Amino acid sequence: MYCKIFKKSNEIFLIDYFPHQISYSEFIKDYIKQKYMQLIVTSAKMVKILQTVHESKGIISFIKLSEDLYDGGKEQVQINNKVEQINEKMRDNEIIEISNLIYHSDEDSIDIQSIKCKYENVYFEVLANGIIKFNQAEDKVIIKKVIEFSLL
Repeated sequence: MYCKIFKKSNEIFLIDYFPHQISYSEFIKDYIKQKYMQLIVTSAKMVKILQTVHESKGIISFIKLSEDLYDGGKEQVQINNKVEQINEKMRDNEIIEISNLIYHSDEDSIDIQSIKCKYENVYFEVLANGIIKFNQAEDKVIIKKVIEFSLL
């Protein structure tokens, strides 16, 4: 299942998106006409989501860097190692500041393309374009809680 993060009147909305029924551009246009603003999940916002998941004893499964910006996967391997460090600290009941471990160039960068997490037994993936992939409709309530806490 898919949903897209929108913002309207300082409130977060996770709106279902069905790629087999409507094109992405038409979907976005429809909601912009209704005065919603699409939310792009910059690397800084990704790190905030990761921090929320980590502090809540969730699991960070994967952080995907923008492939065309980094040399031959070397940084991806480093990020993979840092994900393991973060999860080890969580298993030891240690909370760490993820922004100190994971470099993101500035507030507006999209160096991190996606993150995969498990929070309260819900697996989800957040993409930089604001699309969230998840398994079951009822998972959206839990995911929204993470997004709101991280981004509002």
